[in-house]
Amino acid sequence: MQGSVIMHVVYLVSMIFFSGIWSQALYKVTYPSKSVCALKYSSVVLPCSYYPGPYGIHTGHWYREKVLNGDPKDLREEPENRNRVWILYSENVCNLYIYPLKESDSGVYYYGFKARTSSHRQITSWIHGSPGINVTVLKDVQLKVDPTSVTQRWIKLTCATSCRLDTAIYQWYRNEKYLYATQETSIDSTSGSKSEGSYRCVVRAGGHSLTSSDVCVSGPDCWGVTYRSGSVCGLKGSSVVMSCSYKYPGGHQFERGHWHRKVSRSGGEPGDLSLNPLFRDRVEISADRGNCSLAIQDLKESDSGEYLYTFRTASSEWIAAKTGVWLSVTDLQVTVNPDTVRRYWIQVTCNTSCRGSSQLYYYWYRNGQLLEDNHRQDIYLSQNSKHWEGHYSCSIQGYANHRSPDVCILGQACWDVTYASEAICALKGSTVDITCHYKYPAGHIPTSLFWFYDQEPNSEPADLSLTHMYERRVGYWGNNSVHMLRLANLTEADAREYFFRFVTEKGEKFSRRPGVMLSVTSLRVNVTPAMVTEGDTVTLTCSTTCTLTNDFTFTWFKNSRPVPTKYYTNKNHMYLNPVNSSDSGLYTCAVRGEESSPSTAETLNVRYPPRQTSVSVNSSGEIEEGHTVVLSCSCQANPPPHTYTWYRRSGPETVLEKVTEGVNVNFTSSDEGLYHCEAHNEIGSQNSSVAEVRFTGGLQGKRLVGIGAIILAVILVFGILLSMFCRRNRSSDDKSTASKSHTDAAPVYANVGAMAVSTGPANTYNREDHGIDVEYASLKFSASKEKEEYDHTVHIKSTRLSTTRRAEDYSVVYSAVSRCRLSR
Repeated sequence: MQGSVIMHVVYLVSMIFFSGIWSQALYKVTYPSKSVCALKYSSVVLPCSYYPGPYGIHTGHWYREKVLNGDPKDLREEPENRNRVWILYSENVCNLYIYPLKESDSGVYYYGFKARTSSHRQITSWIHGSPGINVTVLKDVQLKVDPTSVTQRWIKLTCATSCRLDTAIYQWYRNEKYLYATQETSIDSTSGSKSEGSYRCVVRAGGHSLTSSDVCVSGPDCWGVTYRSGSVCGLKGSSVVMSCSYKYPGGHQFERGHWHRKVSRSGGEPGDLSLNPLFRDRVEISADRGNCSLAIQDLKESDSGEYLYTFRTASSEWIAAKTGVWLSVTDLQVTVNPDTVRRYWIQVTCNTSCRGSSQLYYYWYRNGQLLEDNHRQDIYLSQNSKHWEGHYSCSIQGYANHRSPDVCILGQACWDVTYASEAICALKGSTVDITCHYKYPAGHIPTSLFWFYDQEPNSEPADLSLTHMYERRVGYWGNNSVHMLRLANLTEADAREYFFRFVTEKGEKFSRRPGVMLSVTSLRVNVTPAMVTEGDTVTLTCSTTCTLTNDFTFTWFKNSRPVPTKYYTNKNHMYLNPVNSSDSGLYTCAVRGEESSPSTAETLNVRYPPRQTSVSVNSSGEIEEGHTVVLSCSCQANPPPHTYTWYRRSGPETVLEKVTEGVNVNFTSSDEGLYHCEAHNEIGSQNSSVAEVRFTGGLQGKRLVGIGAIILAVILVFGILLSMFCRRNRSSDDKSTASKSHTDAAPVYANVGAMAVSTGPANTYNREDHGIDVEYASLKFSASKEKEEYDHTVHIKSTRLSTTRRAEDYSVVYSAVSRCRLSR
């Protein structure tokens, strides 16, 4: 009975185990292809196979995003996929069909299902096919030329797509004519004249096609420069833009291009306009993707001429059109036809040298006011009407702010305004006066006089004193012929052109153009050269962005204190020759009388090598065994020293040797001697004075000397007494008995050379090795902000003292003891 139970248990466990393995092999999804490439608007089929097991599928569909919990969203239920996405089921087949394809269809697709189990009451979890199928939807195709083949006999053309199409037909065209179709993405074309022209390719797949842009492969038609307009007119002082396009065969690489003026040249590279000193700061050139342009600012009459764009590729010569763009720079001028002076109507013309000037759109002004409905090049004035008296000027469309000079045409007493200065440069924060003279016909009384600036083209001028940004900063002074504008506390926003205007009691309004251009500048200190080393010649310049109108005197400050006037020079310069380290500091400049508005501070940093390098010792007198000696190396330097090097001599006659550059270095006992350090920075180096280090034996040595002295004294006393005793008992008839003297010489060091420490070479000495162990216990730096002084410290510790000395350095006492023989 027990055996049958065990068999049942084994059977159940085996069934559970093998059913799990069987279910894993039973339920699965496979994709014959992992990626699909298709054309936009075409159809595509995503292949899929599934295995739901013996009891069938419960539910299944395609989706684009996996979910951890719950059911993935059915692709067919999304609004944008309705009537566009279908699942093609057959025996174990779950293909997905999409038509027409959109760009948004690019991505990864999955098929998943739930299967029934044996009980038909339970279902499995979602069975996914992973990884899914990656779909790429092509929206364009490009015809590319192999750049390595453009100089060969055969030129390789490729109909390139971002992904590879499995089944596609490529059709080829040259100069709009069909050539042939291939299944390959590339063809070879000869570089001869028969193959010259523009090519394009068409790729067909999935019931749709994509066409590439035309690419010129070879021939003269593939090269060229085309200009948007053959002529351009620009007014003096204004700006103008000339545009063009350029082309070159496919496969070639654009190298560089530039604009130039057409001049007589015999070959060679055309002159780059941007490098011409006359244009360098006034031109802006651009070239990108076949488009090119040239912008010239502040036009001058000398700029008139023909301009061409030229370019080259990596494998071509310079390419340019035979003709370029003709630029006409002109001033507008109002003239009167002399044949009409005696007639009722006077013909007035706005003259310009621009080509096609009669087709331009003109604006006319009388006494500074725009005349409505007068946009022709010519106007007619009645001599019998005082209404037409005054000054006339004109402008053309696009250049409303560039008017011609005023011309007085009718009336004996013409209106006029004359400005004392055309341009004024003033300091920020200062006060400026702008003055003008004005006149008007007799019988008129000015009722309103004010200054203004252009806020909008052709707008009614506004009184400057009534403008918010000028409140409490504007003052007017004048009489019947002179008027002055005083503008205080100038700001950079005040830099603009100012005009004077007056209005009479009859409503006549008059102003004069051009006005007064005000430039507002700040002071700035420039230091030359940028990096200063002691001994250099330094120039400090108090510069402005414009030339100050008045002849000012400048004053200089260092660290907010006035600099002595002996350094001043003409105008706005100050020289330091030669410069010294004491000249370092913050420098500012100001106009005398305007010291409250100085420039921003500029730092003068003078670099110099180490100086006043010295070694100091933290101990004086004798240094005993076991004590520590600290040697400090200090100096003044800018920039700070980056290296301190220590050197030692064991004596004045010995060779100098390098000891260390670092910290925590152990010395041996033989390192007693003469020390000095060398400080290094980027500018140079300097050696310090010499420090002498000697060690004594300490308290134990002194005790030994004392004991030796006592012993010598006792021996001397004992010897004297014994000698006297022997002499007294000696018998005259006894035989001379020679007694041997046994002398014990005991050298006693009465004084062990005391250790002396000095900081100069005067205390040098010559002695043998003392057996001293020396160690660098620490190395420390300290820097003073004021004096730029830096310390380097070395600790030396005495650990052992040798007793070897030369004879002349010690006091030695010898005592002899003789044995006496007594007579009987």
